[in-house]
Amino acid sequence: MIFPVSKNETMRLEALYQYDIIDTEPEQDFDDLASLAALLCDTPIALISLIDSNRQWFKAKVGLDCQEMPLDGGFCQTCLQQGDVLIIPDTLADQRFSTANVVISAPHIRFYAGLPLVVSGQQIIGTLCIALLKTLEIASGS
Repeated sequence: MIFPVSKNETMRLEALYQYDIIDTEPEQDFDDLASLAALLCDTPIALISLIDSNRQWFKAKVGLDCQEMPLDGGFCQTCLQQGDVLIIPDTLADQRFSTANVVISAPHIRFYAGLPLVVSGQQIIGTLCIALLKTLEIASGS
């Protein structure tokens, strides 16, 4: 299902800020959702990412040490902009993302799937997403 993307970024940000959730302490319910997503999808990374005007802030996270990243640093902004599920089977093969920092350096994301978080008024305030990392090639001795 494609959600209507807000043409008015001000309305989207107002919807986000009405929840007064940005920069708050971790909460077990959100942590449980991220953990469940990682478990069900068998992925090392799962996030609840909230997107304000200049960053992605992680309300809940599994497998990442950082609390936020710039909008141009990840994939969640693209998911928000298209207003629908975003699946990137191979980040290196996708020209939009093949040179992104999270692809070419740590954490070396190779697969991403994100679902828009839609609140009342059909505003998208963030994503629930999962990611797979580059697999290490292990040289086998013959």
